[in-house]
Formats: sequence, structure tokens, C-alpha cells
Amino acid sequence: MIIYGTKGKQLKRRVPVRRVCSQCYNGQHTAVGAIKYFHLFWIPLVVTTKRVFIRCDHCKKIVDYDMLSEKDRPEFPKQLFTLGQVGLYYAWLWIIAIVWIVFGL
Repeated sequence: MIIYGTKGKQLKRRVPVRRVCSQCYNGQHTAVGAIKYFHLFWIPLVVTTKRVFIRCDHCKKIVDYDMLSEKDRPEFPKQLFTLGQVGLYYAWLWIIAIVWIVFGL
């Protein structure tokens, strides 16, 4: 039985960005956020990695944000990683810590 590990999740929020696609020359793209988190008993505890991908709305080509050069890189979409989007993965850590302190486990 596996009681700990890591898991990835794609965030639901999408942010439109302006960039020209290298494949179809379309100008409409969407920024998509993905996180990887550590879990214990399938309860997410800590976010270990945050990544941003840029997806073309026309041809669906996906480019990693970190692989883009400085001149081709649009402004970082900070709206992807708000507390409402990622906060759940830290909330369980506080709940477990409070239970640990109160019950002295």
C-alpha cells in the first residue's frame, strides 16, 4: 500500500496571452498552470513544483514557458497561481499540524 508520493495536477484557471505561434502564426494563446505536490495518505501537503505552459488556441501546440527566449516570452501570468488555486494544497498541512498539536500524536 502506497501511503506517500507526488502527483501532478493541471489548474482549471486559464489566462489569455498575446504571442505569435511558430507553427500556425496565430496570435491567440492561453497560459495553463500545472503543479506537482507531495501527498501523504492521498492528502496534498506541499506544492513542490509550479510550471506554466503556453498553448496555441488554433493548432493546440504547447510550449513550456521556461523554454521560451526572453524576447518571445510574454509577461508571466501571475493570475494562474493565486491562493484560491493553490491554497488547498497548503491548507491540509495546517490542518494536520493543528491536529498534531491538539491531540499530541
